[in-house]
Parts: sequence; structure tokens; C-alpha cells
Amino acid sequence: MLGAFVQHDHGNDAINLYGHMWKMEIEPSPATLVSILSTCSLLGSTTRGKKIHMLVVENRSEADSILATAVVHMYGKCGQLSDAWAVFNRTKVRDPISWNAILNAYAQNGDDEMVLELFKEMLRDGVKPDKVTYISVLYACSHSGSVGNAQEYFDSMQKIYGLEPNTKHYACMIDLFGRAGLIEEAENFLRKMPIEPDTIVLTAYSGACRVHNDSIRGKWAAERLMDLDPHLESPYITLSNIYAAEGRWENVEGIRRKMEENVQNRTGRSWIEVDNFVHEFVSADCSHPQLKDIHGVLHHLGNQLKKAGYAKMEKNVFIDADTLSNNDVFCRHSEMLAIGFGFLKVPSGKSIRIFKNLPICPDCHAASGALSKLFDRNIVVRDTYRFHHFVDGSCSCGDYF
Repeated sequence: MLGAFVQHDHGNDAINLYGHMWKMEIEPSPATLVSILSTCSLLGSTTRGKKIHMLVVENRSEADSILATAVVHMYGKCGQLSDAWAVFNRTKVRDPISWNAILNAYAQNGDDEMVLELFKEMLRDGVKPDKVTYISVLYACSHSGSVGNAQEYFDSMQKIYGLEPNTKHYACMIDLFGRAGLIEEAENFLRKMPIEPDTIVLTAYSGACRVHNDSIRGKWAAERLMDLDPHLESPYITLSNIYAAEGRWENVEGIRRKMEENVQNRTGRSWIEVDNFVHEFVSADCSHPQLKDIHGVLHHLGNQLKKAGYAKMEKNVFIDADTLSNNDVFCRHSEMLAIGFGFLKVPSGKSIRIFKNLPICPDCHAASGALSKLFDRNIVVRDTYRFHHFVDGSCSCGDYF
């Protein structure tokens, strides 16, 4: 049951169930502890995660490689790299799974240099990398722009370790070329793939086209994505934006109708921990007891951004800041509700840390960056892919997401 709650993003329900087990004095099994650690990862609850870690230590279970790896994973997902490293450093048996956990922790937190250094240390220790290892390594190369290194690592998978690259590895390489501005190389790499590109690969290629405003290639990628999986949301949005930029409003309407027919959106959820309590926000949420205050804060933030001239920079977020309502992006998306609550409750000078179950949308990404600059607040948003650290208007992802 705990695992089911985590799988469907119901983290607080999992926490409540675990609390009920605790009151009934049911001794948690290692599997239970792994599930509750995954819950803490989902919610970004460092406080609860540390308590579970203490329980693991008290039970002398940290020697269990599966539990130790789950603790490393939890700290990595919560952005606590020093704690993740401390647990990994105490691990006596470092197998590929434990190495992959620490590599992924540093990769998600954007410490690309550390990922590559740890990978070299892993090889020096005589541990054979697997396919999961190479995803973190190629991801780090992609985010650091190390085109040459990435190509060498990609080639070494087969030549040295006999590992057949899968679509995730190809997607990392296409993402790498896109970030480096090598859109033609990305296209050539995609077309020469020995396996059929799936939605993961085409989504990476579509993202590269979007960032570089390549509407011709972007349209092709979006249409291929819709053919492969008509239930995916992203290609409809891509095509809609391309047609809108071309002034083809009938096509925009047609795409939106198709999207309404085919796409069932996964509910966006965001969490923020304040005073050791995790607050959950759902897209278009009307249930939070302080929703009126949160909307008031968001109205104020939006108006201040508009006065500062940010309305001219973005086409979707701030244009109607003086008439914000529950139907606007600024007050509707779960991460913005959580950020509004953060401005309401987190003391000035402290970072606002948000954890989200879906990728951050472009509008909320732009808004978070602008808010960090105008109000001199560090804002951290962890989505399904990585941590976004917004400082003085800039994001650690380089606005490539």
C-alpha cells in the first residue's frame, strides 16, 4: 500500500499510513523503510527522511546495501548532497547499484564535475559500470557541454563494456547536441540510430528544436511524437505554439481540440516543507486553508513584476498581472501556489524549496527566475528531471529544460 501511494504521488497519504503503523507498534520491515524513504524523496521532506535514517542506524541496518542505497537516494532527491555522500562513504560494499545512487544524486543536483570524477573513481575501484551508470554520466556531460567526453563515453559502452545503448542513452546524446547548439548534429545522430527512436528520444529532440526556435524540425518531431503516443501532452503544446507564431489560428484550435480529446493530464503536485510540516499543493487547488492569503501574495508578486517591466519579457505569465484570477497560470499551477506559500511563510533571506512531481512548465520557470531577481530570494524547484536553482534571475539549468 505504501508503494502504491508513492507510485501515484500521494506522499502525504503514505506518511499518514506509516504513522498509523507506528501507533499500532508494527515493526517496519526493510521493504517498508525503503518505501517510506521513497516517500520522503517524493515530498522533499528532509526532516522525515533524517528520522527514518536515524531509525535505520539504530537498527544497525545501514550495513544493508539496499537500505543504505535508499538513504543515499533520499538525500540526493532532497538536495542534501553532503548527507548522501556521508552515507555512501560509510558503505562497505560498493556495488554498481550504490555507485549509481550517488552518481544520480550529484547529476540531479547539477554537480556535473563531481559525477565525472566519481565515475573515474568507480572504474579505479574495479566496479563495472552498467547502463544506469552511463545515463548519469552522459547526463552530466550534456549539462556541462562536454561533447567530446560524451562521445568517448558513449562509444566506450559497447567497445569496452559490451553494453548496448538504449533510447535513454541516445536521448542524452541528442540533448547534449541540442544544448551545445548543434541541432544538425542532433538530427544526424537521430537519423543514424540503429534502433527506432521512441518518445524519450523524440522528446529530447523536440526540446532542442524548441530552445533553438527551429520550427521546421520541431514540427516534424511533434508530429512523430503524436503518431507514437497521441496521449502525450508536449507535442500538442509544441505544435500549438508553432502555429500560433505563424498566425495559423485555425490550426491552433484544431490542435487544442485534439489535445482535449486525447490527453489525460497527470495531476501536478508540489510540496514545500515549512516548520517540519510538508504542505501539498495540487494544480488549480481550492482546498488549502490559506488559499486566499496565497492568492493575495501571488497577486502582489505579479503586480510587482509587471511594474518592474517583466510583462514585456514573457508572453504568457505576466501579461494580465493586474487581473490575475484562479484561472491564470500564476495562481493555478501547483509550483506557483507552493512558491506563493513560501513567500508567505519562509523567512526573508532563506531559500524557498519546492518539490514537484512533473517537469516545471516554461511559464513557471520564467516566473521563478524573475521572482528570484526582483525580490532577492533564492528559489529551488526540483522537478522530475533535476534541481532548478534560481538566483538573481538565472537558473542553474541555463534555461534549457
